[in-house]
This record gives sequence, structure tokens and C-alpha cells, in this order.
Amino acid sequence: MATSGRLIGISVICIVIFIIIPLIIAGLSLLIYRVSYKHKINKRLAEGMDANIKPMMSPLKFIVVMVSLVIGTIMVFWGIVMVYFGVRATKQKKDMAVYPVAFELADEGLDNSPFAGYKFGDEIKGYDRYSKEYGDLKLEFYVLNNTLSSILPNVLVAADYTGDEEDVVVRQKADYGVSQSNWSYTGFEPDRLTVLDVGGYRGEFTYAYELYYDVYDKLGIDDTDAEFFNKEWDYMDSHSPDTGCKIDFKTEENMGGGRMAGISSPQLGIVFYYD
Repeated sequence: MATSGRLIGISVICIVIFIIIPLIIAGLSLLIYRVSYKHKINKRLAEGMDANIKPMMSPLKFIVVMVSLVIGTIMVFWGIVMVYFGVRATKQKKDMAVYPVAFELADEGLDNSPFAGYKFGDEIKGYDRYSKEYGDLKLEFYVLNNTLSSILPNVLVAADYTGDEEDVVVRQKADYGVSQSNWSYTGFEPDRLTVLDVGGYRGEFTYAYELYYDVYDKLGIDDTDAEFFNKEWDYMDSHSPDTGCKIDFKTEENMGGGRMAGISSPQLGIVFYYD
């Protein structure tokens, strides 16, 4: 239905440009010709045969010239408009495709996603799972392995903490080169998913998961302090995490042999391309 409507829209525009507009121009040209012709006749009658009056084009030639000039001008203008909007649309499409995003799915957001009902350690259809442990921190990485699922995010991450520290601040970072995401929260919810959606970005990106212990005791503050968040971030920016990891990823285009774009990661020990 959409294609049919688009074709009908184009045909109507063509009719307006190439039939109706020329007819209108032809009518106006004939009117202008008649006014000009009448003016010249009156001038000749007033000045006699000695009047310096150049011969006029025939009505048909005058109309053809006028229609051609106007149609040519319209086509040039139309071409400029099409090029302008074509470049603009291409830029917008590129911007939408290139810039990746990182965010979390939890609670209602997770329930309303394709991963509803996820529990830490579950398998997720369409993804290969890679488990990593860093002391008391357990991470599950899910890497998309099927181009048929290209509408799904490329990487998912779930985390669980098995230690006995009560005051734990979590910070996650994703650096794609063209954009960055950086957020933190207190406490652990193992049944949440971090989404790393690469989009059309091709290149290297790094994901970091960091744990900081007893931050508030070290700073002597709690969340009632007016500078709570600023001081918390200043502390994390100036100190190494108590527990953490960095995972490097790389996305690449078609490498030949029928292989499509895929993701590799040295820390997870994966190098593959989507079939």
C-alpha cells in the first residue's frame, strides 16, 4: 500500500510539472504576446511607417520560448531542492546509524523489553554467553550472534556481587570513541541488563564495570549531603575501583567470503563474524 501511494504521488507531481504548469505558462505567454503585439501596432499607427520597431516572433515561437525558459528554471530549482534534501536526509540517516548508546534495563523497562523475565545467568536466544569472574564480581556477557536479530542490541551485560560489603557503589562506562556513557548507582540488582547498542558504529569500543567499597564512610557523607553526588563522582574519578574490569570490543564490516559484520573481544576470547 505504501509503495502504491508513493507512485501515485510522484505521477501527480509529474502531471502538475509537465502538463498543467506548461498550459498555464502557455496561456500567460499568449496573453503577454497579445498585449505586446497590440502595443507595437498602436505605436506603428501613431508614428507611421518610419517607426523604429523590431519584428516580433510568431505567437507559436514566443510561447515555445517562454515555456522552455520557465520549465528549465523549474527543473534547475527542483534539482537544487532534491540535492539539498537528499544530502540532509543522508546526514540524518548516518547520524542515527552511527552513534551508539548504552543504558540499563531493570524493573518495568526490562519487563517491557524482548528480555522480559531475565534472571542472572539465563541463556538468551540469539546470543552467545560468556561468563567472567573478578573476585566477588560475576559478569555475564551476551554477544549477538545472528544478523537475523539485527534489531536487537549487540551486547548485553548482567552482574552479580557475592561479597559481604554493604556499602557498594557501582559505576559503568562505555566509550565508543564517537560517544560515551557513564553512570553509577548504589546497591546490586543482579536481574538487570546493561545494553550496549553499537548501531552502525564500526570500530573499537571499551566497556568498564567498577565497584567502590565504603565510599560514604571514606568521604564522611551520605545521600542527605547537598554535594553527595559531586563528591561521590570526584572520589571515583580520583581513585581506582576496588573491583573492576575493562572489556575491549571491536566491530568490523564484511571481511569477504560472505561473512557479514561482527564483533570480537580479546578479553572474552571471541573472534567471529555473523554468517
